Amino acid sequence: MITRTIALAAVAGLIAGPALADGLKPAHAQRIDLPGHVGTAYYTVEASNYLVVATLVGDAPGTVPIRVQAALQNGQSLVLSTPGSAEEAPATFEIRRSNDRLLVTPAFPAN
Repeated sequence: MITRTIALAAVAGLIAGPALADGLKPAHAQRIDLPGHVGTAYYTVEASNYLVVATLVGDAPGTVPIRVQAALQNGQSLVLSTPGSAEEAPATFEIRRSNDRLLVTPAFPAN
């Protein structure tokens, strides 16, 4: 199971490119990096919604991947985050739909 998860993460990492200035394209993976987690996100167009699918796995051995799905309409967003320590703010990764584009904001400490 762990070997399969690592292999899937490796393949996902190969197909996920750097953040695109003009946004995420349908069915093209975008890498997600959050402290302690790595994964990918992609979307498909379904009627008037963009179905966003994000899969994350922790970097600790034996971690089970999680998948999050959201159907976004114009102006909606999906935020993934990891908590910070007592001295640090959480890190966030936002996927926002703006008209016919899906914009990705990589992880950064929230203010």
